[in-house]
Amino acid sequence: MQIALSEPKLKLKFVSANDMGEIIFTYSGYDTVTITGSLMISVDSDFCRIWDGTKAHLIPRTWIHMEWDVLNGGTAFKF
Repeated sequence: MQIALSEPKLKLKFVSANDMGEIIFTYSGYDTVTITGSLMISVDSDFCRIWDGTKAHLIPRTWIHMEWDVLNGGTAFKF
């Protein structure tokens, strides 16, 4: 089964997230959301979209902090 990351009309730019470890979003009140096993990621002015190979995650852009581990040989900033 083939999965499309997004509708072409959305014009989203996805980059590989294979070299990103846990991605942690912190919100006001210091609640957090942690995503592991990310394969692809797209960040725009409204949302962060993450594909982990099984599930699609849509995170609203209301966080106050986003952090991730850069795995060995990875690139720190891609978007």
